[in-house]
Amino acid sequence: MRRVTMRTRIAALPLTAALAGALLAALFLLLTPSVARAGGVVTICDQGHLAAALAGGGSVTFNCGGPATITLTSQIVITQNTTIDGGSLGLVTLSGGNTTRIFTTTAGVTLRLYNLALRLGNSGGQGGGALHLFGPAVLSQTLVEDNRGYSSGAID
Repeated sequence: MRRVTMRTRIAALPLTAALAGALLAALFLLLTPSVARAGGVVTICDQGHLAAALAGGGSVTFNCGGPATITLTSQIVITQNTTIDGGSLGLVTLSGGNTTRIFTTTAGVTLRLYNLALRLGNSGGQGGGALHLFGPAVLSQTLVEDNRGYSSGAID
């Protein structure tokens, strides 16, 4: 039988500390939250729930239970590539309420809008009452009407 002395315990200490450190690092990596990719289905059709679904980009659709108009009190700034689809029936209208622009994108961000209506956006003396774009945009089956802006009423 091997006799354990104080010297043996001290010699084993660095190995134990290294193993504990590796375990803690692995545990930290497993428990660190990853950045959530937003998107999904907006079922409560108001600005707060839309903004929450849009945070971080991704693909956003709607299930409002019928036609819905979301009237914004401030513009929504899109900072990640984003697709917004109002559904095949196009029952979702995003409105600036004649007081605010609907969307602004940051540089290089792609915004795709499908099956929506963008109405009553107002840029307040700047261009693009509905959309102020710093990257590419794709609009398909999207109605853009009654928007106001200084140099361009709808899209700048």
